Amino acid sequence: RTSVSAFRWARSRRRTIDVTRPRRARGPVACLVVVVVTASVSACHGEAAEARRAEAGRLTRATETLRDAPNDGKRPRLLALEGLACSATDLCALQKTCVAAYSLHVDALDGLAAIRLATADACTPVPESAAELLSRSEAALRRAAALAAQCADLEGQARRRYAL
Repeated sequence: RTSVSAFRWARSRRRTIDVTRPRRARGPVACLVVVVVTASVSACHGEAAEARRAEAGRLTRATETLRDAPNDGKRPRLLALEGLACSATDLCALQKTCVAAYSLHVDALDGLAAIRLATADACTPVPESAAELLSRSEAALRRAAALAAQCADLEGQARRRYAL
């Protein structure tokens, strides 16, 4: 009988000291682990959001300087806007719309400048192609104005979304 009770005692002791089953972390250690994991995950999300916000700031600033530039200074600012990188879909839509609007605008202004140059001399007759170029330039300016309004709307949405 003593061997059976000794066996039961050893068996009961083995359960409390069993190294094959891992101990659960409790108390301050478990809380520290949870805090560290949560902080590292939120830091990753915070960095990505901050990068998108910085990108939005660069795009909205480039769009604003392009819109406020005088007509003869729009081309370099348009090229600068085209050269900016975009990763978020809403920011890429902003960039694409604004580049399309101001490309039309700059091309129409170039057409009007060509017409002015062709009609500058009072002694020379006006070329027949000038009327066609004028109508194309006016139509391009109308399309550019509509796209510029969309560009301004998208810029406002980006400023509100990214709190700029």
